[in-house]
Amino acid sequence: MIFKMFKKYFFVFSLTFIFLVNAFAASKNSAQAKVPAWFTNKEVAYPDSFYITALGEGESEASAKVNALSQISLYFNTSTEVSNELLRLYNESDGTKYSFSEQTQILQTAHISSETEFFCLEFTKPFVEKKQVYVLAYIEREKAFSVYREEIRQNSLAISGLHKIAQGEQNPLLALKAATRSVQIANLNSARIKNARIVKSIPDDYFFEENELYKKSYELLNQNKNNMIFSIQVDGDFNSFAS
Repeated sequence: MIFKMFKKYFFVFSLTFIFLVNAFAASKNSAQAKVPAWFTNKEVAYPDSFYITALGEGESEASAKVNALSQISLYFNTSTEVSNELLRLYNESDGTKYSFSEQTQILQTAHISSETEFFCLEFTKPFVEKKQVYVLAYIEREKAFSVYREEIRQNSLAISGLHKIAQGEQNPLLALKAATRSVQIANLNSARIKNARIVKSIPDDYFFEENELYKKSYELLNQNKNNMIFSIQVDGDFNSFAS
């Protein structure tokens, strides 16, 4: 009788033990399955040849994203500072319409954005481990390059239009203003080109025409500045002190 009872309890205990072991194993496997691939092996999940990435961590999702974003910004640190200054100069200028000698008009509307360094920036879903939140910030290189290339193209069209004004406008003040605006946009385009080269490896002459526009903008600016030189004649100023 005692043996039968012992056998019965042993059987129940064995089943319970097996159940607990399986439950623990399943829980452990489930937890491991939730660990994202980018956390354990980032280079495999987001290879450097296709992505710019940065792993951020913090006490919250927001702080983790800020941390990741600050690391991403290191790729574009110099360009960011330059772009912010160029953006300030651009915003200080107005939207004056310039007249061509052919009586046509142009309004320079090139797209300017201080966030351009972070085109196509995305974040993974957060992962929490030991009360720390992790996120991966990533930029798909090819996708970002396409956006840069299009903005550079649009800005180049605006620069070409301003060159026509700077060369053909009879009013020297408007010609100088057009030349000045073309230099501002050319500088911004130069910064975009630098960033485009960061996200994708391209031949040295890929943006040859855009770089030529950059040079021409400065040439036209200097020419129009020289055209503004004038003298004042004053009666009785025999020694030309006032000229």
